[in-house]
Amino acid sequence: MITINFNDFDDAIYVLKYESDWECYLDKQTGTIEFLDVREDEDVVDETDASYAKYIVNRDPVEKVAGANLEEDERERLLDLLDNEPQRFLKIEILNPRDGFQQMKDFVGTLPRSQAKTQLDFVLQQKKPFRRFRDTLSKFAKEKGLWQEFEKTQNYKYLHQFLKTQAIEAEVVGYE
Repeated sequence: MITINFNDFDDAIYVLKYESDWECYLDKQTGTIEFLDVREDEDVVDETDASYAKYIVNRDPVEKVAGANLEEDERERLLDLLDNEPQRFLKIEILNPRDGFQQMKDFVGTLPRSQAKTQLDFVLQQKKPFRRFRDTLSKFAKEKGLWQEFEKTQNYKYLHQFLKTQAIEAEVVGYE
């Protein structure tokens, strides 16, 4: 049995949703979540890189992820492991957009009647609902916090479903 830190898995889901240049893997041997910057070598630069700055602005926990993976030796170590021991790793995938959209609808359904609920309902009927949903939530601090908790709970359920589907026995730690 392995131990998986839920907060690392949650960070992986966040990175996969909002940054297309990353892949995340579960190491079935250690239970760690590995983050891999998949940009071509010439595109991987130092910590002043614009994508690194986006991580810091968007979500503090991901700062450690971005910083760790910008070190070339760590990136090469993981690439070598993936090449030499592919069976050791499971690629973590995000939900398909239809499921993500349903999550947003389910969340809005939990909200009491309010300006936030009305605006979020409207956004879900428009084009590009994912981006508009995030933008609209940023106007409502309370609802944004509720969304983050809702999303965290959904990610926790997803982790257990992922483990069950892959027949992996694990103890999940770090979920409050």
